[in-house]
Amino acid sequence: MAPPSLKHFKVLAFDIYGTLIDEDDAIFADLAPIYAKMPSDLRPERGAIERVFYGHESRLMTSEPTKLYRDIMAESYVATAMSFGVAVPDEEAEAFGLKGGSRPAWPDTVEAMKVLGKHYKLIALSNVDHANFTPLLAGPLKGVHFDATYIAEDIGSYKPNLKNFEYLLSHVKSDFGVEKDNFLMVAHGVLSDHGPAKKLRLWSAWIEREGPGEEAERDWEHTKANTSWQWQYKTLGDFAEAVTKAFEE
Repeated sequence: MAPPSLKHFKVLAFDIYGTLIDEDDAIFADLAPIYAKMPSDLRPERGAIERVFYGHESRLMTSEPTKLYRDIMAESYVATAMSFGVAVPDEEAEAFGLKGGSRPAWPDTVEAMKVLGKHYKLIALSNVDHANFTPLLAGPLKGVHFDATYIAEDIGSYKPNLKNFEYLLSHVKSDFGVEKDNFLMVAHGVLSDHGPAKKLRLWSAWIEREGPGEEAERDWEHTKANTSWQWQYKTLGDFAEAVTKAFEE
């Protein structure tokens, strides 16, 4: 079935980290204390330490879906340090667990979200807890209004678990009276968001940012076979421009 006009939708749901927030550079910067404790001749390239960190994060989100995001992040930090033979104090790991509340927004995020808010209800669907999301709204995302926020702490699992998307669909219907066909997922996360979107036959728009990420790109043919999206834009600002144009037609 051909995708409808962007004017067709009533509700947009957004992945936060990666789509609205520039996470990867911030994560690497926040891993710097681990890096600094390694012998200089044994420090891995950036990609290697990030792969280890995201591997631990994914493992914990899958195996302990009810654990708070700040604890997942703290434990991932410790596990990453241990993977490279480094010991870190508890307070350092705990501080890392709360860094998600201060990671920077992409430069186009706030203005693009203001434009989109003129035409749709806006929902956050994020793998986060309130301790990180509340300061994010007051800081990097100040000026962005969400009509609802559905986050992992309240849902009890982490994306790409289908439970998160089923929760989303159920609440979009009960909270806004909007059916599945009038809802659009807007996300950077290829595996975390567009994979479940394909399984549940949701309309979705991919915000490329700096590309799909190493895990998705490693076996791109497999990724393409298990994910899908109907719209693709380089940035959220580009998506907002396309929406403005659609509503002017």
